Amino acid sequence: MAAVCVYPEFVSCAKSKIASCLPGSKMRVATVVNFPSGDGDLKEIEQDTKAALDFGADEIDLVICYKEYL
Repeated sequence: MAAVCVYPEFVSCAKSKIASCLPGSKMRVATVVNFPSGDGDLKEIEQDTKAALDFGADEIDLVICYKEYL
């Protein structure tokens, strides 16, 4: 498995658990922002993304507004 995806508030915990249970593992921790609706305010999405990075996220998935996409 290349990455495990968790809610942003659990990124630090997941990284810690992976490091302690799988020393030397290259498994990454991913999270998602603008979930589940995809219609968040741009400033809020930016803040959530920064927070996820501060928590240590290696990857961030951004949910887009499907209605806007169509």
